[in-house]
Amino acid sequence: MWRRFLRTLAGTTDHVRPDAVGWRVGKITKTNAHGRKTVPGGEKANFIVFYEVDQDEVKHNLTLDEYGEDDRWVFLEPAA
Repeated sequence: MWRRFLRTLAGTTDHVRPDAVGWRVGKITKTNAHGRKTVPGGEKANFIVFYEVDQDEVKHNLTLDEYGEDDRWVFLEPAA
């Protein structure tokens, strides 16, 4: 069920605020439901986000407790 939910988010646009950079627009291009990919520090990545400004895909561990405009990330459009 979790994998199915993660797949519905692929293709949605989100805003992520990495630490020293500020807000950046990215598009979730892939999910990592199997947990093979990790972010620095060893946590399992759950999303791969493409940033047009950098022309790069970045692994993220986006969680609900970090969601919100005063926090780390938000959606800019509803999920399918």
